[in-house]
Amino acid sequence: MLIYLDSAMKELKEQREKEGRPFTSDDLYAAIMSGAVERVRPKMMTVAGHHGGLATDHVEPRHWRGGDGAHRRADDRGQKQRRRNG
Repeated sequence: MLIYLDSAMKELKEQREKEGRPFTSDDLYAAIMSGAVERVRPKMMTVAGHHGGLATDHVEPRHWRGGDGAHRRADDRGQKQRRRNG
């Protein structure tokens, strides 16, 4: 977070120096808001990823219950062959 705030403040300070204006407390507030807004997207992506990962702990589709399901597929094939062979 501090990196985004520092970057926004440096950019605004440089802009004020080019304009020949002093850096005021209003400029500091604007820099803080600008830096915070730039940080929102990465933070929200992280939170969404965590929530997506946690959601799978509460949802248990049928094919997740018994492990990877490879043993079930093998059993199904065996049953089909036994039915055909009779």
